[in-house]
Amino acid sequence: MTIKEKPPGTRSDRQNLIIELREFNLPKTELTLVLKAHDFARYSLENIPRDDGTNAYKHSYRAVMALVAAGIGDATILSTLFLHDVFEDSNTWAPFKEDNKEDGVILSYSKRIEIASPVVAEEFGPEIARGVFALSKPNVDGVEIKTKEEADRIYEERFENEDPWIVLCKLGDRIDNIWTLPFRTPLQQRRQIEETINIYLPMFERRLILAFPNVTQILITDLEKALASAQLHLNSIKKIGN
Repeated sequence: MTIKEKPPGTRSDRQNLIIELREFNLPKTELTLVLKAHDFARYSLENIPRDDGTNAYKHSYRAVMALVAAGIGDATILSTLFLHDVFEDSNTWAPFKEDNKEDGVILSYSKRIEIASPVVAEEFGPEIARGVFALSKPNVDGVEIKTKEEADRIYEERFENEDPWIVLCKLGDRIDNIWTLPFRTPLQQRRQIEETINIYLPMFERRLILAFPNVTQILITDLEKALASAQLHLNSIKKIGN
């Protein structure tokens, strides 16, 4: 089972994005920035498959459109969310991602960011660069981060100290991840449902409700619907297994 692509003859994602952004009356420079981020994300991520049968670019696009539908038209937020998986999932900004080495020397996670950060900042500005790296999960490098559990802890704790707009990007990311959760293994489904309910959902409510009250309520409702749907799917798998 895969998420169906749009049939031939319908609007492209880029065209649809432009139409949806019209209501925000973005200055030309800001609209250009969002479209640049969209195009860069597509170039970097569209060949990286996801379990739902689409690709990493489609995930970023859906996450962005969830925020747009909730009333977010901020160019920095949308651009950051388009780009949030580029460093983590591709080699576009991290040419040493596969083996974490440069000239035979093992690179730590922070060293990889140090190398990539000025490149991202020059292309999209320092604020978007900061957001992209905040949203990128640390990798187990064997130097600074030795276990997946340690990497997960660092990542989860990071959002307690980041600016609310970066946390809002994470909420958009998590919404799409939960809606597409049924395409993953039952163990992965259970773990991500529990992680979202116990860690992320309370954090989103705590960190965002004052900064983005109306938008947060809309997106939290969307996330709760996704969680309910994912839990129903997981329960149905358990019944079949029994």
